[in-house]
Order: sequence, then structure tokens, then C-alpha cells
Amino acid sequence: ALLMLVHGALAIDSGRLADVPPELTDVRSDQALPSAVRAGAGALQAQALALSGQAGQAMKLLDAVTEDVRTVSGPGILDTVYVRVFQTLIAAGEYARAAELTNDLMFGRSPRAFCCNSGEVAYGMGHALSGRADRALGSLSCAMSQLQLEDSGDLLPMAQSLAAYAHALLDNTD
Repeated sequence: ALLMLVHGALAIDSGRLADVPPELTDVRSDQALPSAVRAGAGALQAQALALSGQAGQAMKLLDAVTEDVRTVSGPGILDTVYVRVFQTLIAAGEYARAAELTNDLMFGRSPRAFCCNSGEVAYGMGHALSGRADRALGSLSCAMSQLQLEDSGDLLPMAQSLAAYAHALLDNTD
């Protein structure tokens, strides 16, 4: 099951959606597996659906994944599942839900899933794309300041683009 998760993640992350293993469906439905593993399989399936333009199906599957996640108490794969859920919401155009998720995770349920600069950028992305420019700029400004000093994930260009978009939303073209 874990090998299927890795295979699916590699296929999605390299842009080869056709290579996402169909066996993820079996992993998702196998009640003998831990709920975190089932949720991971479901999150990957939902992400593949959203990236292939099937947002409606992705959201239905994501609702089921969310139910599985609520029964998981330990960290580990759960943090990765949350990141996949966020990416799925963005790919499906569910920006307000993505912003809500990052808010919940950064300030509550799983602070490791969205921490440090990547968390600030994800939080800013969710809010900028959902039209809440003022909320986005606070976290993006903080992230950009830190990313100018250390940016091992190459997030600064994304943070700058999101900040420019947020400023445009506020009609601040200067």
C-alpha cells in the first residue's frame, strides 16, 4: 500500500497523471489498512482527478478523505495528506476552502503540515486566490522577508507573484 502511495505521488509530482496507479482505489477501500494510509490514497486520487479537470469528482472524494482524516490521531503521513488536500483544492478552484484549511492547520490541527515559509505562502495563496487580499498580504510579506534570506524551496517568486496579485486586487498598482 505504501509503495502505491509513493508511486502515485511520484506520478503526480512529475506531471504524469496517466501513470497514477489504479490500485490506489484498492488501497483507499481496504478497511484492514490504517485510516491514514487510506486517506493518503484518497488524497492522491482526488488530486489526480482535480489536475485532470474532474473537479466535481475530486471534491466528492475529498469529502470522504476528510472523514478518514478525522479518525487519525498521529502525525506522519497525515501531514502529507493535508498538503495533498490543499493542492487538490487549489487545482479544483476551491480557493476559499484552501484558505480555510491552511488557517485551520496553521493555527490548530496540524501545525507541521503548513509551517514556516511554505505555510505562510500557502496561507497567502489561499487567501489571495479567494479574493481576501488584505489577509494574504500579511503572511506573504512575512514570508518574502524570510525567503530573501533563505529559500531552499524556491518559493520567493511564487510569494512575490501572489503579493503582486493581492496588491492588484486592492487597486494598489504602485
